[in-house]
This record gives sequence, structure tokens and C-alpha cells, in this order.
Amino acid sequence: MPPDNAKSPLRIHLARHAETEWNRVRRVQGVSDIPLNERGMAQASALGARFAAEPLEAVYASPLARARQTAEAIASAHGLEVQIIGDLSEFDQGDLEGRYLSDIAREYPELLAAFGKEPGKVRIPGGETLTEVQTRAWRAFTLLLDRHTGGSIVAVSHNMTLLTLLCRFLGMSLTHFRRLTQSSTGVTSFERGIQGLHLRVLNDISHLPPELRPEEPGIQPVHLRPGEENGPAENA
Repeated sequence: MPPDNAKSPLRIHLARHAETEWNRVRRVQGVSDIPLNERGMAQASALGARFAAEPLEAVYASPLARARQTAEAIASAHGLEVQIIGDLSEFDQGDLEGRYLSDIAREYPELLAAFGKEPGKVRIPGGETLTEVQTRAWRAFTLLLDRHTGGSIVAVSHNMTLLTLLCRFLGMSLTHFRRLTQSSTGVTSFERGIQGLHLRVLNDISHLPPELRPEEPGIQPVHLRPGEENGPAENA
């Protein structure tokens, strides 16, 4: 790593993977290994173009194909190999995977009611709890903080994994994870400098043209100015 990086801030860009066909038809993916669809490949290309002019030290991804394909679209412009971190993988949703969301609401009403009240404690049959996801997501994040002293890096992960990490950073209970949104290829950026670790950008999709933006209401990127940070410095 170039020695001058020790004097420059560390920027960690966390991105959600691009769209898959299961995203489009609203099927639960979890750890099912679903590749990007055609629209997702175009979204990943737009994300890669966003980072093309920013020098990157490293690009990381979850082991799942949709995250790796998205990360490869970023790494290729920099001549980098995508490094895999298992802890960045998505929430294992066990018996629910492959099912349509509309069917789950009808077939698992008690599970959904319990998950709605205490999402951190409820184990999906055959899968994980959100607390377990948050623990490994934070472990991956601290690994990146320990491994890099400066420069910019990108890590591509998944919706629920990133939401649990954000809850931890912001000091929010997992009960409130739905207050946050991480869109397809949405970028959330942190910066660590002499004043500690701060959240700078939340769910930015400005790199996507209108025809590639997710069909999710009310999504707007948030850019934070110095003094508006919402994360404790000790999280560094």
C-alpha cells in the first residue's frame, strides 16, 4: 500500500448488488445464488462507471454471484481482483428462500408477526437471526477498517446485511431497520480521518439513469456535510 495513504482519509464505499430476476419478481433470495439479470448487468456497469475515475485500493464482495458480478464491474476498470469476504453474504432465510413475498405473507403469518415485533431475535426456519447477520456484517466492516489505513475501497454486499450494519453504526435497534433503505447498487460511504469514522453518503443511486433506477417510492440519496455525521467516532 502506498505510504502516503497513512496520511489520507480512508473511504469505505458499501454498495448493494445490482438487480436479479428474483428481485424483479419479488422472490426471497437470501443465500440462494442468483445471478444478475440483463437490467442488473446494466446497473452494475453504471456503478462501475461511477467509480472509474476514483483510485481504488481494493474491491471486495460477498461470495454470492450477484455481488461478485457487481463488484467485477467496478474492479475491472482498475485492474483489481475482487476479494471475497464470506461475512458480507446475505441474510440466510432458510425455508423462505425461493418463495414469493406474496405467498409468505399468506403462509407464514405468525412468523411474520413475530419478526415484525423482534426481528433481531426471531430465527427464520432453517436460517439465521438478524442479530447473527449483524454480528458478521460488523466483523467484515471492522476487518476492512483494520486492513486499510487510507485511500478508497469498495465492498459489495446485500440489502439486509447492509441494513443491519447501518443499524449498528447508527446505534439503532434492529426493530427499526425498515427506516433505512439500500437500493440496488445504492452506495453508502464512510470516511475515517483524524476526527474518527463518519457516515458521508447514504444510499446514493445518482449513477443510475432514470430507466435503471429501482421502482421503490421515496428513495433519495443523503449526502452528509461535516458536522452532520450520525455515527460515533469510537466505531473506528
